[in-house]
Amino acid sequence: MQRLLAIFIFILALPTLGTPVSASPIPVPARLSEDGHFLVDFMVNGEGPYTFIVDSASGSTMVFDSFAVEAGLSEVESAERIMVQGASGVTEARQVSLGTLEASTWTFDIDTVIALPDVEHFSDIAGVLGVGVLFAQPVGFAASEDRLDIYAAAVGNAGSFDPASAYGGSWIGISTERRHGLFLWAQVEIDGVAFDAVIDTGARRSTINPAGAAALGVEDLTTAGLAEDEPIRGATDDPIAAWSLPVGLITLGAKEWSEEALTASDVSIFQMLRQETTPTIILGSDLLSDQYFIIDSEAERLWLQASPAS
Repeated sequence: MQRLLAIFIFILALPTLGTPVSASPIPVPARLSEDGHFLVDFMVNGEGPYTFIVDSASGSTMVFDSFAVEAGLSEVESAERIMVQGASGVTEARQVSLGTLEASTWTFDIDTVIALPDVEHFSDIAGVLGVGVLFAQPVGFAASEDRLDIYAAAVGNAGSFDPASAYGGSWIGISTERRHGLFLWAQVEIDGVAFDAVIDTGARRSTINPAGAAALGVEDLTTAGLAEDEPIRGATDDPIAAWSLPVGLITLGAKEWSEEALTASDVSIFQMLRQETTPTIILGSDLLSDQYFIIDSEAERLWLQASPAS
């Protein structure tokens, strides 16, 4: 089944950003799974490793219940249950104390996380590393080299990071906008139609909403004769019907993708984001990972490497 992980939590605030960055990142072993998720193995409180999905559209770091039990994580006393909105629906979750996460030389402490009920399609995943932890600094994604780069050293001025100066080569800089206090949005054009795009490394397939499909000439997904795509599953086990929609040209700034097949589906996250009537795309790892890219949340920039240094 297609798995589109895009979990939005609005009750947790993004930490104050302001740490200057350098061109000497901390390399963290990572991998792009066969089904298209960016994965990092972490030691948790000295035990592990445990596998986490790296998700730029998750408002909080979360774990699954079975991992919480295995790792001996205690439930936060007097903490209320939380309703979590995922790509395919809403689920109720509790809160637990986590502790220290380590990968390579990168270490951080996090007190409270959300513990989601187990779902079958994520049985091999401990949790989701979200915006509030990972993206407090620029993060580079090198899918072809099985690596994340954490740009955390304090050099220079905050928000002044320029990969062209750091690495040479040519880069495409995309201006983004932080909406809902957390997530980065950009403007994408698909076959001449303007789309709002949320940058989502947790989505393995780029997915458009029915309003976007209609703008491209497909008024009704169920009767248009499109090939059925794998159903979408997120934080719940409930499958959402999806279709494959071929497009000719996708443009993000100076970056172009041609002859792609996007997923089209009426997943509930579009309604929660109030994007029901606006052509919208969840820009996932299938498109982003074909080059090295850097998400700089503080500067509200997305960098795509057009060519490496000579």
